[in-house]
Amino acid sequence: MQRLLLVLLIVCAQTIAFANPKQAAVHSRQGKAYFDAKQYDEAIGEFRKAYELDKKPVSLFKIASAYYAKGDYQGAIDYYGRYLQADPDGPLAQQALEFTTIATKALADLKAKAEAEAKAAAEADAKRKAEAEAETRRVAAAAHVKQAEAYARAGTWTSAGDEYRAAAEAGDDPAFLIDAAEAYRKQPDNENARAAYQAYLEKVQLGDRSDEIRGKLADVQRAIDLDRVDKAAADGAEQERQRKLQAAIVHDDRPTPRPTFKRGWIVVGGAAILTGLVADFAAPNGDNGKLDASDLAPVVLYGLGATAVLRGVF
Repeated sequence: MQRLLLVLLIVCAQTIAFANPKQAAVHSRQGKAYFDAKQYDEAIGEFRKAYELDKKPVSLFKIASAYYAKGDYQGAIDYYGRYLQADPDGPLAQQALEFTTIATKALADLKAKAEAEAKAAAEADAKRKAEAEAETRRVAAAAHVKQAEAYARAGTWTSAGDEYRAAAEAGDDPAFLIDAAEAYRKQPDNENARAAYQAYLEKVQLGDRSDEIRGKLADVQRAIDLDRVDKAAADGAEQERQRKLQAAIVHDDRPTPRPTFKRGWIVVGGAAILTGLVADFAAPNGDNGKLDASDLAPVVLYGLGATAVLRGVF
């Protein structure tokens, strides 16, 4: 009984071994039919089944050729490589090498083409974005210019200058900086005018109007220097006025001195006058209507007394 089972196993194994190559040949023929019909994915599937049933290297070559025909150069390179490993001296080895070289170049060309297309697409996208941004800036700059013109008509020159500077920043057009500087000078606002001229020259150092703007910048700087001199003089005058005012306030805050007069002189003068009066009325001939020697004493006393009183007062 055991011998019978062993014989049966041997027969079955031989039958399966014989059937595998036969079935593999069927898949191989079906794969070729798909290949001829340019149905490469189906052909690859059949060639793989043939290789699984019968490990012939030629099936690997067929798989590689189907990948090459469908344009999958990486797949072709992989399977040509597997064929060369399985049968490096086989009848199809030279073709496998040639097709590998061609597929490698084709793959590199496809990669380069894809990179070029991606680069072109990126550049086109960047260009579209740049154009959109430029249009946005242009619209913003136009709005600022319109507002600046409205301020200029109203004579509010500083605001007009601010809008022109905003237009220069929004539209990236340095020419608006010149308009801003001219508006500032009409205010006049020489500090902002100088800043606008300097900003223009930083952006356009060798432009058609650069030398002209340098001259205008020098004019503005001279005006600023003169303004500083005038301001310094005005500040000095104001400081002097404040000093005098403060001194007057301090002086007024002092207690008013009481007039002391020179009392001694006043007393002496008063006494002399009284003495003169006594002498005048006491003279024996004081009322005779004549100027006698006795009349001179009162007169002298009157003069001396008046002089003394005046000295005491002043």
